[in-house]
Amino acid sequence: MKILIAGFQHETNTFAPTKASYESFVQGEGFPPMVRGADVFNLRDVNVPIGGFIKVMEANGRELKPVIWAGASASAHVTTDAFERIGGEIIAAVEQGGFDAIYLDLHGAMVTEQHDDGEGELLERVRRIVGDRMPVVVSLDLHANVTARMFAHASALVAYRTAIAPTLAWLTLHAAGLEVSIRDGTIELHYDDQLVHLTLMEAKLLRYLIANAGRAVSRKTILEEVWDLQEDTDTRAIDNFIVRLRKYLEDTPNDPRILQTVRGIGYRFVQPDG
Repeated sequence: MKILIAGFQHETNTFAPTKASYESFVQGEGFPPMVRGADVFNLRDVNVPIGGFIKVMEANGRELKPVIWAGASASAHVTTDAFERIGGEIIAAVEQGGFDAIYLDLHGAMVTEQHDDGEGELLERVRRIVGDRMPVVVSLDLHANVTARMFAHASALVAYRTAIAPTLAWLTLHAAGLEVSIRDGTIELHYDDQLVHLTLMEAKLLRYLIANAGRAVSRKTILEEVWDLQEDTDTRAIDNFIVRLRKYLEDTPNDPRILQTVRGIGYRFVQPDG
């Protein structure tokens, strides 16, 4: 079986001041940057739903046809330009055929400048091409606004059931031997045969840095996008959290190789050897 896979993630808050442009998805903002084709496979170890799907399908010997994956931080409406360009790439791949089923990694709460139900619009376009018999399976966020239109055009809608772990994909988060998991409501960090219990703020920060491994993340981004705090919050709070995470991860916390300081910007996660 050959499965076409793609992802288009956005949680829309229509009252927010700024919209999600095409560039927002290119950069990824709070998500990994946009990827296409074989580069989608690079998400297999990133804590987003499509990463888990890739791992499971590869383990079961399924052939995958990757198209595109794009996500952007919560904001106001997705612009028509962004929706048509990203959605258009998915539709173009569907029109080419050559697969037996479709998996889409969606959020479930996308509103565009022209469509109140972004996912429903996309799914209807897909279904119009492939007909009624082809399986079209969709994973959704816990905060999805599931509509009758989405039900009508998807073969299956699978949503997260708990608030913290699956929404942020912490159940199976790996980076060269590092794992963050949820057990009985407790956030655990497993690294180098050590077990550490993380606070929610620590876990959110670590998750974001790992998802953006190799990229410098500003203190402003951490405050506003990771912790949902105001920019005028004392940035020393971030530094204190970094100090604690370094004690968990670094052999020599005063000479960090994993959680590196980027002067004038913020911090960067570098995958440990292994």
